[in-house]
Amino acid sequence: MTAANSTKPKRSGVTILGYYGADNTGDEAILQAMIESLNEQGITDITVLSRNPEKTAVQHGVKSLYTGRRFHGLTAIYRQLKNSELFILGGGGLLQDHSARVVPYWLSRVFLAHLSKTPVYYYAQGVGPLYTNRSRRLVKALSKRVKYITVRDRQSFDLIRELNITRPPIELTADPALALSTTADGAELLQGEKIILPKNRLNIAIALRPWLNEEYQANLLATLKQLIAAHNLNLTFIPFQYNMDEAISERFASELGQYVLRNHYSPAELLAILQQFDGIIAMRLHALILGANGQRPVFALCYDNKVENFMDRIAMKEYSYRLEQIAVDPDILNEKLTDWLTNLDQLAGVSQPYIEDLAQQAKRNAQIARELLEHQ
Repeated sequence: MTAANSTKPKRSGVTILGYYGADNTGDEAILQAMIESLNEQGITDITVLSRNPEKTAVQHGVKSLYTGRRFHGLTAIYRQLKNSELFILGGGGLLQDHSARVVPYWLSRVFLAHLSKTPVYYYAQGVGPLYTNRSRRLVKALSKRVKYITVRDRQSFDLIRELNITRPPIELTADPALALSTTADGAELLQGEKIILPKNRLNIAIALRPWLNEEYQANLLATLKQLIAAHNLNLTFIPFQYNMDEAISERFASELGQYVLRNHYSPAELLAILQQFDGIIAMRLHALILGANGQRPVFALCYDNKVENFMDRIAMKEYSYRLEQIAVDPDILNEKLTDWLTNLDQLAGVSQPYIEDLAQQAKRNAQIARELLEHQ
């Protein structure tokens, strides 16, 4: 070994980048489950690029570094990648262009990893929609140089193939949050907010979010009002994106005379809380994932294909309804929800074999990370 080689710093650990430190429970659930699964594979040297590194370090027990906005912070990120054995992009729906800056932002960090000669692994990605030729070209150009790609749904897999990205192995797995575990006491957490779920009523958690088209809201509100009266429902609204979901949750709860969960909770705590309910109605993908993970029947209000894709994978697509359909035909929503509420006891069992299989696929993502580290 030459003197130059003997002083060369040794790479160690993995660096993870996703939409972390932004008070989005779904993404924090992804990260928490990823860390659990990676730790099970013996991978404990983890640094997370986060919008709030101090909070991420405390919440998840990992090292954390500011992810930067656009070009800010790139020097520190480059140094971190230069010293890492593996760069993990994911999980979650990062490679989509609902906003024009999203794809260039995430791929700029992939480009840095390529410059630093650090292997890149796309971990349980949700890919698409990709509306523009620029986004499609960028995804193809940067992704064909990564070491491995796993995606969380069939539509993402098909889009990768459609882009003719054939060089790295591509594997269909599942969203990491399907492997999340909890030891929290959900009933105790609800009692901390003075929320008591009455035993003589159907207790339903509901997770709404603001979205581009709000025409559906009046019909959804009217439908919920009818169902509360017809089925003796007790609704609890649960914000999943803090500083975003509270307003719509408060408005619906006020109109319906129902409750809102107001404290901030970790993903594991919310998993335990959702286990206390008879069922979950949600727009938020990870409210559905955590609900299903907790063996609760779920009903999806689909604002994005990723929500419909998940319901399809757990054999529950029948119990989903798109927002644009609610806006024009709320009667079918009423019929679907009535059927769902009538059959809650049976529906949890229908999904369970699929959930168990997806949980193993979610853990497969971490096994691949270990294999990539072993074969360097």
